[in-house]
Amino acid sequence: MTTAASDKIPVDLELKKAFTELQQKRIESSQKLQFASGQVEGIKRSILHKQITDKELNALPANTKVYQGVGRCFIASTIPEVRQNIGKSVSELEEKARIFEV
Repeated sequence: MTTAASDKIPVDLELKKAFTELQQKRIESSQKLQFASGQVEGIKRSILHKQITDKELNALPANTKVYQGVGRCFIASTIPEVRQNIGKSVSELEEKARIFEV
């Protein structure tokens, strides 16, 4: 009878250890998922902001002076150039969002 009881104790410890490891992996996965969800939401907000900016630029008269942010300064630019850069930026952000969602 003592051999059956002594055989059971190591198995229980191994199960407990395996269960603890699985819990840690679940917590890590959950944290990574929350991080990725936050990143996707931020990217979607940026895309929306750029799309609204593009829409407003489209409504401006053709001779309106516009400026494009470059680092800490602004450079005079044309509306088509700014809209083209916004389009490129939106495409890049959409690709990043797809990467996070996979």
